[in-house]
Amino acid sequence: MIEMKSQINAFEGLLSVLAGRFQQNPAAMRAIVFAAFKKALGKSAVQYAVPADLDNDVLVISVYDKTWKRNLESLSPAILAKITAIVGVSVIRRIEFRIAGPEVFIQGKSDDLRKYPKAKANAPKCPDQIMQKAQIIRDPALRQTFTEAAGACLSIRQNDTKA
Repeated sequence: MIEMKSQINAFEGLLSVLAGRFQQNPAAMRAIVFAAFKKALGKSAVQYAVPADLDNDVLVISVYDKTWKRNLESLSPAILAKITAIVGVSVIRRIEFRIAGPEVFIQGKSDDLRKYPKAKANAPKCPDQIMQKAQIIRDPALRQTFTEAAGACLSIRQNDTKA
């Protein structure tokens, strides 16, 4: 249990560092905020609510149905506070929940890449060195979120240095 907590704290710390470095980069902040949302919400709820968009300072979340929408709206201030604590900077002002319907959620699972194949096709590849280091993260979903965020941030950084 202690090892898992240290992995979680390391992940949250990494998100905070990345947010500090890429605060002026909307694409990077989108990936970071999405990862922070998943972490803030927890495994069981993420099956029914997934990040869909970051529109300026509004985080848009797709939810399974009106019950999830209503429940998460009531928890919105706490979720917002958790995201801000994880990211380390105030990126979002409010969270908007939209009903996406069961067809978006494949049997209640929130595998973003399965639901949004376009995102998978456009996702930058994470370098092998980071993939190897990420293997210490035992939770597969957390490891995937980390490698996606790292790949997106590195891709953005490479594009910034080319420009």
